[in-house]
Amino acid sequence: MPVGRANRNPVQEFLAVALAEMRAARRMARTWVFVALTMLLGVLSYVQYAGMHALSGFASTLGSFGPKVLVTSIGMVMAVVLIIGMVFLAFDVRARDQRERMAEVLDARPIGTVGLLAGRLTALVFVLWIPVAVVMGLI
Repeated sequence: MPVGRANRNPVQEFLAVALAEMRAARRMARTWVFVALTMLLGVLSYVQYAGMHALSGFASTLGSFGPKVLVTSIGMVMAVVLIIGMVFLAFDVRARDQRERMAEVLDARPIGTVGLLAGRLTALVFVLWIPVAVVMGLI
């Protein structure tokens, strides 16, 4: 058994990587741009559909749907922005590690590739999908 790997717990490694990545993602301005854009587009889509529903007394075709039923339409706009944001944030992970001199630490620490990638992906997904939960809660 290699030295230093006796008490290795993959779940703890996964959680440590996920928490570190969430902390790093919250500090980046890029993350907040995508979060703000997602929330803005979600709220504006809801306001648009609610306004169309409010005008249903004047035109019957506008009121043929309820704004709460259109979560899929609102969510699609938000999902597109979040997927683009995920791509931008995920492609920057290794370059950010090299800029912050974390690449040497990660290369020296015996953590599995799957645990590292899964932890980072989970953290980015969680950070970027919080706005979806907030907007859907507001609706």
